Parts: sequence; structure tokens; C-alpha cells
Amino acid sequence: LDVTIDDCTGLDEALASKIMIYPNPADEILNINLTAEPGDKASIIIQNLQGQTIIVKNITCLHQINQVGVDVSALPEGNYFVTMMVPQSRSFSKQFTIKR
Repeated sequence: LDVTIDDCTGLDEALASKIMIYPNPADEILNINLTAEPGDKASIIIQNLQGQTIIVKNITCLHQINQVGVDVSALPEGNYFVTMMVPQSRSFSKQFTIKR
């Protein structure tokens, strides 16, 4: 029996340092800065605290530092998670709040 353990468990600390979200709390637009290689494809997924996917936005990174605005104006006040998924199945989530 061969067992292989992949220590990439979904929380990529190097990726975490390459993502910034603001403002937090957000009102209408949640800005996401993502450092990636030009040409990388990424998915931005916004979920409520029950794990329901509310928004999915797919992007292709054009620069090393990419700014993406996500319209959250239709979301009710509360707490949410934004998850960034980038190549090689790396992902990272941050919590943010909608407050008006």
C-alpha cells in the first residue's frame, strides 16, 4: 500500500499574502487586489455563511497586480466569504462584511 500525502490543504499562506480585499466592511463594491502571473486564470467566489455560492466571477490576470471590483450592492447586510481560486488548485478565503 502506497500513501502519498499532499501538504497543499487549501490554505496557501503564500497566496494569502498576495490577496487584499477592501473596503471591509463593504457597501457597494468589494475591491480585490490579486498578485499573479499575467495569463493566470482565477475564480472569485462569494459565499454566505451557510456555504451558498452567491457570486462567481472568472478572470484572466493581465498584470502582475490585478484589481477586480465585485458588485455586492444586491447582497443583504451580513458576513460573507470571498474565495480566490488560482492555478494548481490553490485557494484562499477571507471573510468580509456588508454594512450600509
